Amino acid sequence: LKASGYRLGQLCASLVGDGIELLYSFDKDYVLKNLKVQLAQGEEVQSISGVYWPAFVYENEVHDLFGVKF
Repeated sequence: LKASGYRLGQLCASLVGDGIELLYSFDKDYVLKNLKVQLAQGEEVQSISGVYWPAFVYENEVHDLFGVKF
């Protein structure tokens, strides 16, 4: 997405059943592309801050509020 010109719009986390759902939103020319990741409690997910450095702010907050490890 980065190579295609998309910017990170937001990362949102929600409790869904026994797991956690992450919703990544990317924007290009006022069009959003959303990617959903469903995790079990305690499952780790790879950080995107190496590609989108501002993601570390969202990832830190998700870690603090939901315990997700990036």
